[in-house]
Amino acid sequence: MNAIEFQENIITYYPDIYEGSYILFFSNLDFNFSVYFNEKKETGIGRPKFSEEALFRTLLLKELQKNNTYRSVEAKLRLDTRLSKILGFPYNNTPSDSVLKSFFKKLSIKKLKSIMRGLVAELRSRGRLRCRTLALDSTPIKAYYRPPTKKDKVAKDPDATWGYSKSKGGKFYGYKAQVMVDTETGLPIECIVTTANVSDQKMVRPFINLMNKIEVHPKYTILDKGYDSEDNHLEIRERGGAIALIAINRRKGKSKGDTKLIEKYTKKAFIQLTLGEALSYKLRKKIYRRVCEIMLNKRKYKLIFKKRGAVERYFASLKRQMHLEDHRMKGLKNIYKHILLQCIAFLCLSIVCDNLGIPEACKSLSFFQN
Repeated sequence: MNAIEFQENIITYYPDIYEGSYILFFSNLDFNFSVYFNEKKETGIGRPKFSEEALFRTLLLKELQKNNTYRSVEAKLRLDTRLSKILGFPYNNTPSDSVLKSFFKKLSIKKLKSIMRGLVAELRSRGRLRCRTLALDSTPIKAYYRPPTKKDKVAKDPDATWGYSKSKGGKFYGYKAQVMVDTETGLPIECIVTTANVSDQKMVRPFINLMNKIEVHPKYTILDKGYDSEDNHLEIRERGGAIALIAINRRKGKSKGDTKLIEKYTKKAFIQLTLGEALSYKLRKKIYRRVCEIMLNKRKYKLIFKKRGAVERYFASLKRQMHLEDHRMKGLKNIYKHILLQCIAFLCLSIVCDNLGIPEACKSLSFFQN
């Protein structure tokens, strides 16, 4: 077992025993967040002002902590002067929970998205992300506040809606987090949060637009049967430039149309990614779905489709280690920011583990949760 020396400490890494710390995490997080925020302003009379980068790192600490509340973060920074210094706060001058709450409220989704894309670009430049096979899935998030009742018809969370999820035993009241994950590393590439009543089928086009924007072009895109539709097969092939492996939803029945013509061009679509525009739009999307059905019966593509488990493991990590569903927020905007921060924390974890030379630790946040 290799011993790795970090400054004054000698840390021996055992894959099954996690003895890291938040100090180790943030002292090796060399990603430059300051470019996304304003420079620290000089303070005059009144309350002390803190660097926005330091406040943002503190929000990441909140997501990493097992007890992820603002008050617990405030207490930790007051007790651990070394950690507060690494985060960027002056000695004996740390933010209160109200300051952290107001900074979170001030953060925009657009800024968090740009930070997430910057981290993805950094990991791609290091060769840690190849994005050859991506998987898309959603997970339900229950609203903290109860739904309207017959007695009290006023919704305490005005953005939350009713949706359906098997994992929640049927109907649930809240939101959905849609995440695109790299199957090789299990790292999130993009994230969209919607209300619970938005169908998964409608989310493929927005993700294709985002993938094209950040110039990520996978060879395969894997989805479960909740996303199965002829339109989505065409979107992924012709606009996404990838082979769509979508579990077939048998309830939709067989594709109607000229069966002989579909079978004729199926062999051609099996070899090449897209068909010419000489064929009609309706016929092309039927052929793409038929090709996917054939592929999923072949051993090679069955093994590729099994990689979809990466996105399920990612959601399990968010729920188990970062308490995804344990929140006290209301409103789509706040839930969106909460989940983006958790995605950013996972990407930061990969950068830190790469810097430390222990890539195995990026599979678990518990290495640093001490």
